[in-house]
Amino acid sequence: MTDTHDADRFHPRLIAMFSLLYLFAFQLLVDYVEGIYAFGLAGTSIPPEIIAVLLFFSPLLMLAFRRGLPSSVIIFTALLFAVCRAIEVMLPTLGRMLVAGIGVACFMVLLPSLIWLQSRGDRKKMVLNQGVSLVLAVSMAVMMRVVNSSLDFTTDGSLRWASFLLALALCVLILWQRDEFLPADSRSITGSKAGSSRVTALALGIMAALLMLYFAFTAPNLIERWTGENYLLILAVLSSTLIIFSAVLFFRPAWLLGLHPVLVWVWNLAFVTGLVVTIYLHQTVFPRDPGAYPLYAGQVSGWSTVLVLGTLILFPVVLLDFMLYYRELLAARPSYRQLGAGFSIAALFVLGMVLS
Repeated sequence: MTDTHDADRFHPRLIAMFSLLYLFAFQLLVDYVEGIYAFGLAGTSIPPEIIAVLLFFSPLLMLAFRRGLPSSVIIFTALLFAVCRAIEVMLPTLGRMLVAGIGVACFMVLLPSLIWLQSRGDRKKMVLNQGVSLVLAVSMAVMMRVVNSSLDFTTDGSLRWASFLLALALCVLILWQRDEFLPADSRSITGSKAGSSRVTALALGIMAALLMLYFAFTAPNLIERWTGENYLLILAVLSSTLIIFSAVLFFRPAWLLGLHPVLVWVWNLAFVTGLVVTIYLHQTVFPRDPGAYPLYAGQVSGWSTVLVLGTLILFPVVLLDFMLYYRELLAARPSYRQLGAGFSIAALFVLGMVLS
């Protein structure tokens, strides 16, 4: 049976709001990066549009506010984030890149601002709700691609109007949950229990987990194209893994959050090893001789399928890592400026990863 004490900590409205926040963040990042590449690779010179990459560094604005942004500004930022998602799908490439970039900039300020506010409240409640929200966001991102032949139906195709409905739902949830944007204790909003280096490391961990999900596990069709494995098999294993992880998270969250650090390290090491070996087996070596082209996909050993499926089975460790980093960051009770600096450095890491 479900532990009643833990079950009471799940708040459907809060989960729904954060699920859409994370889903929109994945979707906006996809369109933003696509636009940057479209203009950056259009010629041999650096185009003026490339300055849009500076939107990644919106957390730098947080350094100007020692006591944090006013709650009304944080709510406005959240609403602007939702509006950006609603309208960017209807715009041409340049407009889509800029509006999606503004949306990403809003998220890069919104996430640390909410962490700052939540660190003064019920930390266990927030960690559990964040975990469930991220699982739902990943599941929705996968589903939206599956039903439209690998393309997100809220971004491409005749169902783009669904973005307006989802954005409207998020706006309603933000206004309904506006108490979540208010500090629990205004007298303690400037205190900090951790050093800046620790806050920065945890911010990097959170963004690295989100980036890992963005690169691969919100788009199973990319795994299929990259590895050549059966798409339905990949989808079945990924879906089953998400369902099992969700069940454990809901019914026995203490099993995950109370996992011994050694086991977490072993789980991470197994996942990273499987991922790195899988990538290595599917690398293409480009010859120096132009006459060797075109290149055809090489043969891989039967162990390739085992590694791909093993990596999919192990990938929920990324979700667990996100929850653990989030929990530690809440427990650290960082100052607003510490979060601004930490997430600015994390933004530089994200920029390097998506453009490398």
